[in-house]
Amino acid sequence: MLDEHPDGLSELVGRISENLQLDRNTHVVLEHLVFGRHRRDLQAWLCGDSLPEAALARLELEESDEGDEEREDQARRTILMLCRLAGQSLPVVIALDQVEALETGPEDRAALFAFGQLVSTLHDATSNVLLIAAVQSAYADRLKLEARAADHDRMTSAGRISLSPLTREQARQLIVGRLQACGQVVPAGAGHQAFWPLHEFDVAQLFRNGGVTPRMLLNRCAERFDSPIADAEVAPEAGAAAPGISRRAVSEFLAEVWGAVVEEKLRTSRPEHSEEIIRHALPMVVRLLEPDLEVTAAAGMQDVAAVFRGRAGRVGISICAQSNMNSLAARLRRLRDQAGSGQLDRLVVIRDGRVPLSLTARKAQQYLRELQEDGRTKVVHPTMEVLAALDALRALLSDARSGDLACAGATVSPGVFEEWFRAQMSSQLQEFVREVLEPASAGDETSQDTALFESLQALLVEQPVQSLVQAAERLGVSQQRLSELSRRFPHAIGVLGNEDLLVFRVVAAGTDDSAEVR
Repeated sequence: MLDEHPDGLSELVGRISENLQLDRNTHVVLEHLVFGRHRRDLQAWLCGDSLPEAALARLELEESDEGDEEREDQARRTILMLCRLAGQSLPVVIALDQVEALETGPEDRAALFAFGQLVSTLHDATSNVLLIAAVQSAYADRLKLEARAADHDRMTSAGRISLSPLTREQARQLIVGRLQACGQVVPAGAGHQAFWPLHEFDVAQLFRNGGVTPRMLLNRCAERFDSPIADAEVAPEAGAAAPGISRRAVSEFLAEVWGAVVEEKLRTSRPEHSEEIIRHALPMVVRLLEPDLEVTAAAGMQDVAAVFRGRAGRVGISICAQSNMNSLAARLRRLRDQAGSGQLDRLVVIRDGRVPLSLTARKAQQYLRELQEDGRTKVVHPTMEVLAALDALRALLSDARSGDLACAGATVSPGVFEEWFRAQMSSQLQEFVREVLEPASAGDETSQDTALFESLQALLVEQPVQSLVQAAERLGVSQQRLSELSRRFPHAIGVLGNEDLLVFRVVAAGTDDSAEVR
C-alpha cells in the first residue's frame, strides 16, 4: 500500500486510530512511522526526550509545558496507546527488573509507592499486557509495606514464584547443560566426577549451607577451568564481603568494575539522560557524604526534584536540561514565581552545558537571570565526568541492592560498595555536591557569568571551533572576557593559540563528540 496506494494507507491509519481511540499524538506518530518519516526524531520522542521546537513542528506533535506531572501524564498515555495499538492478539510482556534499585535510600518512601501505582495503571488500563516484576526475597516484605494494598494485590494477581537455591541435582543439570551449550566434552578420565569440572570438596563446600545459587556454581566451575589442579581454598579474612573473598580482592574488583562503568557512561553520555541521572543519583551521593541530611519531595513545587533539609536550611534542586526552549522558559518562570513562597531557603538550578540556552531564547534567559538575581538561587553546571560518575554510582549501587554485583560468584552488599565508594570518591564529585549544598559564595557563578557561558556554548554548538575575535564580536564582549570565562569553565571552554586565538568546545575524551571535534 505504501508504494501503490499511499492515500489508502493514510486512510487506513486514520480508521485504526479512530477504532482504537488513539489520541492525536499517537495517531500522528503512527502515520509518520508507517510512511517512514522522521524516524530519528520519533525515536527520541518515544524515549521521552525533550525535543526542540523545530523538531516538534516537523513532527506536528503537541507538547505540554506545564511541568513534570503533565509530562508524566503524557508518557502514561503514550504507553497505554501503544499497548492498545498492539492489539488483543499480540501480548506485550514488560519485565521490571531490579525493583529494589528504584529507592534512592532506606528512607525513600515515594519510589515503591509510585511503582505500585504504575503497576495498577498498566494492570487496569490494558488487557494484553503481562507484567513480570523481579525482586529479592528479602525485599518482598518491604515492597508489600510501601505499596498500597490494592496495588500489591495487582502485582501478585497472576501469582508469585520464588526462585530457590539449586539442589544438587539441579546444579548437576545446570553444569551439564552449560557444557553442552558451549560444546565442551568431559575428559575421558573424569567420568567418575558427576559435577565435572568440580571436585567433590568443591561440591561439599558449595552445599555446606543447603543450596547454591547459579552464579556461585558457574563461577566455581570457571575457576576450575582456569586452575584445574588448585585444591586449596583461601581462608576468609576478617571483614571480608563474602566467605573466601578477601577485602583486598573485593576492593580490586570494585576498582576495575568502577573504571569500566565510568568509561562506558562517559562514552555514551547524552544530555537527554542528565535529568534522569541527577534525579536518581544525587540523593544517593548526598546521603553518603552528608548522612544527617533529610531528603524529601517538594510539596506543591512540581519542578523541584528534591529538597535537602539540614542545619543550613532547605535546599531545593531543579534540573533544567530541556532542549525545548519553550518548555524550559515555562519551567524557569514557574521556579521564579515559586522562589518567594517561603518553602525553600535556597534553590539550585542544575543545567547541562551541552544544551545551552539558544541566542533567541529571550524569555528563558530573562527568567534564569531573575532567579539568580534574587540572591537565593544559584546555577550549577556539572562536568561530563561528574555526570558519568553519578550514572556509574546509580548503576552499581542498583546492582548491589538487587544482588547483581558479584565478585568471584559472591554478591557484594550495598554496604560494602558504599564503604568502598566513599573512600574512593573523586574530588570533582565531592566539589559538585558541596557546590549544590552550600550557600552562595563569592566564587559562584554570577548571572552575567551564566548568561555569557550559555551564549558562548550556543555558538560552539553551531561551530565547535571558531575565532576568539569573531566569537567576542558576536557576543558583544571583549576577547579578554572570553578568555577569563574559559578559565572559569575549563571543563567546557578552551582557548588555543598565541596570536590568532581560537575558542573551542571542550568534550570529555572517549565520547562520541570527541571524535567529531578531532
